[in-house]
Amino acid sequence: MAPTGTIPAPGPLFWQFLVVIPGAIALAIGLYFKSIGITAHAFVFACFSLASVQCLFFSWWRRNVEGDLGMPKFVHLNSGATELVIITLRAYALSDSNNDNGDVDVDEVSRRNALAVATILTCGMMGGARWTWFVAVKKPLCFVPAALILVATIVTRPPTLPALDAAAFAAFLTGNVVAAKVWHFYNDDDEKQRAD
Repeated sequence: MAPTGTIPAPGPLFWQFLVVIPGAIALAIGLYFKSIGITAHAFVFACFSLASVQCLFFSWWRRNVEGDLGMPKFVHLNSGATELVIITLRAYALSDSNNDNGDVDVDEVSRRNALAVATILTCGMMGGARWTWFVAVKKPLCFVPAALILVATIVTRPPTLPALDAAAFAAFLTGNVVAAKVWHFYNDDDEKQRAD
């Protein structure tokens, strides 16, 4: 399961799929709305919409976008599905409710919490991406799309939840550890066999 080199990482569409297209979409939307927050949301929406393709078309994704990272297929399937969940949570968080009576808006609280959950999930995934690109694949420049997602996530996180930053940081660290454990579980035997 270790990167074999037969499908070099990153793939030929890596930068287009994870930086150029999402960046262009986010820039266009951001210029229209004149808002950094909307630009950041748009980048996450665009990038994760494209990246979620990996849960449906894994072979294509591996061949054309990320290449062989040494991770098992289920990691990519779960990543794509989680990206769809994050998009859904963010869409709900950005939805509007009509509460004109001055009461506490329960929908507002649930939208804020949905964005908080999306923030934590995103930070966990980007922690896994950090470990994979820096340690497993040894191509730290390929962490740039994940770093952009992290910046966009920090810009758009709900500011009224004091424990969220700690939870997001813990998720980022956990993502690093989980990626390392999964990668080693699936690759250490392969490396031993090649050494024999």
